[in-house]
Amino acid sequence: MNSVCKELCFDAAHRLYQYSGKCSKIHGHRYRVIVKLGYLAVDEVGIGFDFGRIKSTLGEWLDQNWDHKLLLSFDDPLYRALKDSGVVDPNDIFLTGGNPTAENMAELLAEEVATIWPEIAERLISIKVYETPTSSAEYVVKR
Repeated sequence: MNSVCKELCFDAAHRLYQYSGKCSKIHGHRYRVIVKLGYLAVDEVGIGFDFGRIKSTLGEWLDQNWDHKLLLSFDDPLYRALKDSGVVDPNDIFLTGGNPTAENMAELLAEEVATIWPEIAERLISIKVYETPTSSAEYVVKR
């Protein structure tokens, strides 16, 4: 199978709850997401999968949900403290089931693709999330 890859970027802050290290503090990243989709043949124009469709679907989801947000674990007591304080708009916080690690974020994105864009999900090979230029996690779809 052939494949195409689309890179999407966003900026967000996060912290890892119950982690003993620098990442236990709120800090930000310029995240890079690489979506890899398979195709069997190119169309009459020579396209295997339109990059614009990836940007208008997954890119839009990233812009609405993660870009310039604070990503926190649902279990993190910081969420309730921030919400109750009124200092941060709760809409600027995205809660994840587990810690917002690159590993969990890649899997969550794959689940979002499967739920919201089934026509893309059937072609999804993997999603890689770069937290830094040299550190990434890749979720490979199991078929």
